[in-house]
Amino acid sequence: MSSYRAIYPTTLMNAQSVSGTATYHSNALYIPHLTNCAFKISWDGTVTGNNGSVIVEVSMEGTDYSDLGMAITSPNGSPGFDVINIQGLAVQYVRVTYTNASGSGTMSVKGSARGI
Repeated sequence: MSSYRAIYPTTLMNAQSVSGTATYHSNALYIPHLTNCAFKISWDGTVTGNNGSVIVEVSMEGTDYSDLGMAITSPNGSPGFDVINIQGLAVQYVRVTYTNASGSGTMSVKGSARGI
């Protein structure tokens, strides 16, 4: 019988105020020995990003992060969300980074992970 290990939905960024053209990083999800994870990224207000303004970054040691290169919906000036499912990871840390283009509002990120 298989045994599943999991990290249940965890808040990594909670209604972070965003404005201007600043860059915001969620807390990292520490996923040792877990190969699958998911993020729910939600925004409110008039937050507007350009193509590629929301990215998933990965790290082996939790200090140097690299863009995973996934296509993610960017905020378009009205409230919304996107859910990203990632499989086959061999890293220990995963986080979401957002660069605002215009508008203001809030950004929230929840993450979960699982492995066998």
